[in-house]
Amino acid sequence: MKKQLTIVYILCIHLFLGFVLLKSDFIQRVESKLGFGQNAQFEITDHFHRMLRYHSRMDDNVPDGAVVFIGDSITQGLCVSAVVPSSVNYGIGSDTTIGVLQRLPKYKSIGRA
Repeated sequence: MKKQLTIVYILCIHLFLGFVLLKSDFIQRVESKLGFGQNAQFEITDHFHRMLRYHSRMDDNVPDGAVVFIGDSITQGLCVSAVVPSSVNYGIGSDTTIGVLQRLPKYKSIGRA
């Protein structure tokens, strides 16, 4: 009798855990943390698009031989002209690796820098 109760108890716990896992976003959170099924659209924000439009407008005016700084909010807040006189700051706050990889081909000035 004790063995049967233990089996029923374990079965009920497994059914309950399975139900909770399927009805919550736990599986998606674990996939996101592990890097499975990442959706790049969540990492690309409106701020990213605004800054990219701003960078596009100034990209043609970057002088030859300039130093181009690309990065996230640390780069965006950097006074790059204090580091190198002829430089341009392409930092975007809250940017990620996915964002940087998407925007690198859009900067024509990198070839001249």
